[in-house]
Amino acid sequence: MDKLDLILERINSIDTSLKAEIKSLDEKLTSKMTSMETHMTSMDQRMTSMETRMTSMDQRMTSMEARMTSTEDRITSMDRALRAEMKSLNDKVDHVAQMQKLTWEAVKDLDKEVIRHSDELRAIDSKVKAL
Repeated sequence: MDKLDLILERINSIDTSLKAEIKSLDEKLTSKMTSMETHMTSMDQRMTSMETRMTSMDQRMTSMEARMTSTEDRITSMDRALRAEMKSLNDKVDHVAQMQKLTWEAVKDLDKEVIRHSDELRAIDSKVKAL
């Protein structure tokens, strides 16, 4: 009877430890999700700001072209600047998309860990019930 009590005590200890770990992982997942949502909101705001800047730049470009009476070299120079800004903005959008992908991969990894620990708890629970 002593061995059985020790085994049950050990199983309960492991069960408690796994539950705590699962709770910790769940809290981390919740924290990561909240952080990701905050990050995505920030990225949306940045995108809106960038779109506003691009719209503003487009309006300035149109106005400049309408008023332009100088040489074609000035127009070519302005076109290059706009292309560089658009490339920079596209690079930033690509970076945001990559960060979002990495965040989702991390969330999926955490979810797999939670499932794995849940399966371990079920196996332990089955063993306890079998005893």
